[in-house]
Amino acid sequence: LVPLVQLQKRVYVSILRRELPKILASSSGAPSQHALQNI
Repeated sequence: LVPLVQLQKRVYVSILRRELPKILASSSGAPSQHALQNI
């Protein structure tokens, strides 16, 4: 059984990885979004 903290961390990281390009794109413009999505 996976500890709750471990599970929360995994969910948080996956959400962050998906949302970070949008946040950066909105703050610094569209080109940076494509660069981040290629990672």
